[in-house]
Amino acid sequence: MKFLGELLGRPKNETAVLLFPVGYPADDARAPKLERKCVEEISVWFDTPERA
Repeated sequence: MKFLGELLGRPKNETAVLLFPVGYPADDARAPKLERKCVEEISVWFDTPERA
């Protein structure tokens, strides 16, 4: 995914990775109570030139 790093302007030492869990949780599985962050907290917006 070299193109993705170039597109997003990331350093060459970073690699894009996708983790896709499949299956069903165990009957006794527990998950922490998580709160969603607002989009402004996690986003970075770049100005892009107008497309011709």
